[in-house]
Amino acid sequence: MHNPRLTLLVAFVATACQGLEPITLKKGGKDSGMDSGAPNVVQLGDLRIEPATVAFGIVPLNDTASDSIVLSNTGSDELIFRQSTLEGDSQFAVTSATSFPAQLAGGEEIIFELSFTPDAAESYSAGLSVDVTVLDEPYVIEVTGAGEGADIDTGDTDTDDPPVGELAAEPSSVDFGEVPTNRAGSVEVMITNTHTDNILIQQVVGNPSEFGYQPGGDITLPQVIAPGESRMLELTFDPVSETAYSGDVTLSLDVSGTAGTLVIPVQGTGVEPPCEICAPIVSVSPNPISVTAVLGCNESETVSITNVGDQDLEITDITVTNDSLIACGTFSLGNGATSATLSPGASTTIDVVFDATAPLCTERPNLARDANIFHVENNSGQPDYTVEMSAFALCPGSP
Repeated sequence: MHNPRLTLLVAFVATACQGLEPITLKKGGKDSGMDSGAPNVVQLGDLRIEPATVAFGIVPLNDTASDSIVLSNTGSDELIFRQSTLEGDSQFAVTSATSFPAQLAGGEEIIFELSFTPDAAESYSAGLSVDVTVLDEPYVIEVTGAGEGADIDTGDTDTDDPPVGELAAEPSSVDFGEVPTNRAGSVEVMITNTHTDNILIQQVVGNPSEFGYQPGGDITLPQVIAPGESRMLELTFDPVSETAYSGDVTLSLDVSGTAGTLVIPVQGTGVEPPCEICAPIVSVSPNPISVTAVLGCNESETVSITNVGDQDLEITDITVTNDSLIACGTFSLGNGATSATLSPGASTTIDVVFDATAPLCTERPNLARDANIFHVENNSGQPDYTVEMSAFALCPGSP
């Protein structure tokens, strides 16, 4: 597909040498005669802008200098450029334009060509804003230049990097206090741009991983914060163990192509979650219990006892009772412990055995007479947990 091209030509013609003001030129523009320093690139999600700022440097009066900005889609999803606007000194101009909105498929790019024609020995500046679907708000690319004879302060060429923007966090550190291990705590932090440049928040990472932030709200990454602007960042703490945690949440920043960070120290303690039921609860399976055995033989049924409450269950004894009036056989306990301590969610098993002593006979439970009943004595504060038992005795050779 043919890449759309937007050409921005900035012309500067000098006609006066008075009213000069010193300026500081940023590195990275082509033909500026300055060391490029750190890579002058910004990545906004899938949108890559290179260079992130354009500095024409000093241009002879009435001469025209040219430069270009490449906007690339580094992802696989389509980007849509809603609009592009150049605002600032008229010595900068757009000489060719792309019709908006413009679609940019993954791997494609749009080239903005700029020109600058100074007409006075002064400094000039403008901003090229690009409004793209990947951004919450337009991103402004700074454009600067000066006419020959302007009073230019270039600073120390060894250290004249673009300024690293400053973000202030209030509070500057966060103590989440005690947070239950089955819940997440949160604290709101006000983030303010105290610098004169736009600041891009590219990433927010907690270390250790129990610390982090809540996406959405005031800050959706990547997020541009204008000078003087404040936005609320919700930090989170989700402990997995009952222990003390400490670390930091780091914001990765970009200011005109220069990387920076804002580090917020954080701490908190994971504690035992509060109970909801606040008691142990007995659950037995199967319920009721049924066993079939051949005359003169025995069969068993494995019974599982589970604590479905949120406090420890103390099983002090497990017993079975038999019916003394109708005797088809005898119930007893087999493999398994008759006492145990079960934490919430834990289980234990025990076998219920039936010995068949009379043919074609059925044992049935009778709660009133406490006959053929499985008992679990426990500390739940309730009477013994009981389960009805039944059995059938077959003749030898019966199916």
